Amino acid sequence: MKANIDEPVNRIADALSIITEREARVRTIFEGVDSKRITETNLLKERRNFYNKVETKFSRPGVVLNADEKASLRNLRTLRNKLDKQVWGNTFGKIATFFRRTFASTRHRRMEKAVNTDMAKLSKQLIVMGIPSALNQMKEKLAGGYSNFEVNVFEYDKGKLINYNLKYKTGNDGKVALHQTRIIVKSRLGGALIQDHRFDSLKYEGLNRNQMLSLMAGRPVFMPTGAVGIEGPTGNWLKVDFNDKDINRVPKIMEFQGNNLAQLSMQFTALPHTVPINSSSHASMMRMVLDGIRVPLNLTIDGQPQMVSMEIGDTLDNLKFYNARGEKIDINGKAKQEPKIKKIIANKRQIMRRASKI
Repeated sequence: MKANIDEPVNRIADALSIITEREARVRTIFEGVDSKRITETNLLKERRNFYNKVETKFSRPGVVLNADEKASLRNLRTLRNKLDKQVWGNTFGKIATFFRRTFASTRHRRMEKAVNTDMAKLSKQLIVMGIPSALNQMKEKLAGGYSNFEVNVFEYDKGKLINYNLKYKTGNDGKVALHQTRIIVKSRLGGALIQDHRFDSLKYEGLNRNQMLSLMAGRPVFMPTGAVGIEGPTGNWLKVDFNDKDINRVPKIMEFQGNNLAQLSMQFTALPHTVPINSSSHASMMRMVLDGIRVPLNLTIDGQPQMVSMEIGDTLDNLKFYNARGEKIDINGKAKQEPKIKKIIANKRQIMRRASKI
């Protein structure tokens, strides 16, 4: 029993007669194409796709064909196979195409997985470091499926050109990680080189922009651990030793364990401030100092208010002070003399009172 075919084309002969009409329509579409090769390729693909549709219709289960229709179907398959060779090339070309597509899809899935698993961590890392402008470049590289790539960011800071060169690598676990940061400082665009430093990501992960610049200048940086002890926040001091480098010319970052803010905070509080410092300003100034920034403040020295600046000392547990000319001064010594001066003045007043009573 023959199955009813509801489609408009219910016989192979009728289907084949339409091909010429479809070719004419396709040629009309591609009349504006100058390249004959492009036009012929599209015509071949159009005919091949139509042959496949016809064969699919008449090869379904339940469709009964007579001898003539079976012969026409065999001829149709022969034509389709010839078109396959014309469109896709020989058998080796088809095999190569198959493997290329398979590997491309596998690489795409692997790349998507890497983007999904690494994007959040790497994005947060850039934001913490203070250079979120590198985010779009990093996303483009990850989306492109690169295993090892570099990202360059340029910015101006106080007349200097700073180039952040971030190197990313894919580990054996398939995860992308920030491998190394190279910071190049020039006097201006195309100007003289001032500094060229490399940092190992395992050592500086979590440092922000100001702290990185402080390390470049050779100043120590305090990294809080988050724990707050009796004497204040605890953490570690970091300082780069540019004279001690590994085989990759990366300077080593020294860690000083067990240091906290207590001693610095006490020293800052004991300074002869011209205007009393409240707790919020105290915390803000200490944070700026710990980020390697020279902080201006007003101190009373020898009975006179003076504008000075302070920063972290070389021994990591004291402060250094500079006058308005940038010369290093000893505030601590002068500050210690003031109580003696006050005592002398008080003694003189006491002597004058006693003399007035005589």
